[in-house]
Amino acid sequence: MKKFREVSKMRRAFDIILLLILLGIVGYMVHERAVLKQKAMISNLCSEARALQEKGKYGESLYHLKRILSIDPKNGNALLSLGWVYMNCDTCGLLAAEEALQSSIPLNRQIYDQATAYHNLGVVYLRLKRFAEAKIALHQALELYRRVDNRDPYYHGAYNDLAEVYEASGDFKTAEQIYKKALQDPMDKETNALLHHLYAEFLYRHKEYDKAVGECQLAIERDPSYAGPFFWDIYARGDPHALLARIYLRRGNFNAAIDESEKSLKINPNKNAGYEPLIAAYLFKKDTASAQQALERLKKFDTEKANALEKIMASADMGVALKQKYQE
Repeated sequence: MKKFREVSKMRRAFDIILLLILLGIVGYMVHERAVLKQKAMISNLCSEARALQEKGKYGESLYHLKRILSIDPKNGNALLSLGWVYMNCDTCGLLAAEEALQSSIPLNRQIYDQATAYHNLGVVYLRLKRFAEAKIALHQALELYRRVDNRDPYYHGAYNDLAEVYEASGDFKTAEQIYKKALQDPMDKETNALLHHLYAEFLYRHKEYDKAVGECQLAIERDPSYAGPFFWDIYARGDPHALLARIYLRRGNFNAAIDESEKSLKINPNKNAGYEPLIAAYLFKKDTASAQQALERLKKFDTEKANALEKIMASADMGVALKQKYQE
């Protein structure tokens, strides 16, 4: 009898242990299912946020990113994206972008993500006119990009932003040296065209028009299909043909300006960079019918720019208004 009771106790103990093991397994499976469900939700929210950012719907994207961070406050990728949205959202602030980007750096293990965060921080500091911090952040970004792939377009984009920091702080000589140094790196034809174009834009801003024409021609030669910068803050600059059109417009060569504008619009039909010099050149030539036709095309996607040109057309002395805007 005593032996039977001992066996019963052992069996109950075994049953309890087995039950605890089963409960642990069930609990683990429930937990894992919840984790997988959470990861799937975060992945979907990230995809939706990116899609909204590409459409310029930053407010809606912001909502999705904040939902991600409410679930996972230490999600480095979400913080990185949040910083990018704050940089480009008019209703947000650069200081909020700075905080989000700084927070993302220690949470992202991928070197490329860290490089992107430092790169974006550099742009934030540039906009805040905190030039010393911008230089540090962009040099750090360049070092990290270099460790991953110095052929990456964003690596060369960081060079451009660094040049713009030196330009904004008044050091034009160093800014020009940065463009020249960047052009010595190995890169694909599109990136090479991009850098020649950005260097041409720099030269144009400093009224070195002959050198700017040469860099535009090099950009076109390197990649005839190059459509202009893809970076968010300089996307509207257009392409080398649009820049050539602006230069020819300034020089009074209106036929050449029209020709380059049309070439630009074949590559970028939905960018205003090609339309503006085209319309202005027609107006200088007093061909208001052609100018009006181009203006109607522009209205389909940029009413603000179209309205500004319409005001020039309606001004009492259109010639003076054109000269002030495009040739002085």
